[in-house]
Amino acid sequence: IRTLAVDSTKARSIKSSARVLIEKGVDIDLVERLVKIGFDQPARVHHFVDDRLRRITTNPAGTNASRFVVMSVELKVADGRVDAPLLDPVEMQEIDAQLQPIASDIRSVLLKQLQGASVDSLTGQASRAAFFDTTEELIRTMVDRQLAIDDRHFTATKLVVTDMIIQ
Repeated sequence: IRTLAVDSTKARSIKSSARVLIEKGVDIDLVERLVKIGFDQPARVHHFVDDRLRRITTNPAGTNASRFVVMSVELKVADGRVDAPLLDPVEMQEIDAQLQPIASDIRSVLLKQLQGASVDSLTGQASRAAFFDTTEELIRTMVDRQLAIDDRHFTATKLVVTDMIIQ
């Protein structure tokens, strides 16, 4: 927050907004993510990030442990309504709090799916798309049961692969 490289007026505004959020008890990691986007992008989507969803490592099917896959993911979460209001930082923190307890379950689904997939199904464009469609649907079912904030209906809209290595 101290090292913002933007014009001074905008920097003061961002620092002020960040201080207010921290004083309200908003998680510092979330505040840092908001600082990176400058608080000026409307947030209709929230990216759930958890260390348990980073560097997931396993052997794909049919490789007899001679190959491995390393994958990191985030979940894109949004209010399902077209006219949904923008997410505020407190709601983003509530989403994180509700998804934290099932992050290990999400990891387990990813591991099981990866272990059941062949290297070909992870590298071919059509088969890879089918793999991720199926995996997203399984995770969406888990997340949708978990998320309930006031009268808003949040859903996992996308499994975002931030890193994937097949060796």
